[in-house]
Amino acid sequence: MPNSPAEREPAPGLTLVQIPDMPDHLEEAGLKRLTPARLRQLAAEDVTFPAPVYQRGQVRIWDMRDVVQYLQSRVLRQGERTDLSAKRPGEE
Repeated sequence: MPNSPAEREPAPGLTLVQIPDMPDHLEEAGLKRLTPARLRQLAAEDVTFPAPVYQRGQVRIWDMRDVVQYLQSRVLRQGERTDLSAKRPGEE
C-alpha cells in the first residue's frame, strides 16, 4: 500500500494531457480532430471549457475525460458569424 500521494495508482480511465496532445486523444475518443490552436482558443475564450487540473507557470494539464465531455455537449454553430451578432457601442 503506497504511503504518499505520488506513489498512488492513477484513477481508472484518467488521462492527463496538455493541449498539443489533445488532438490524438480526441480521435481515439471518436471525436473530430481539432488543432492545438483551436483548442487553445476554446480554452481562452469559452468560459465553459474545463479548467486545468494542474497549472504552474506556462504548464497546464487537463483531465481528458472533462475535455471529451465538454466537446460532446458543445453546441456547434457552423457558418454562423458571431461577430455580426454582437452589438457595437452606440448601436441599438
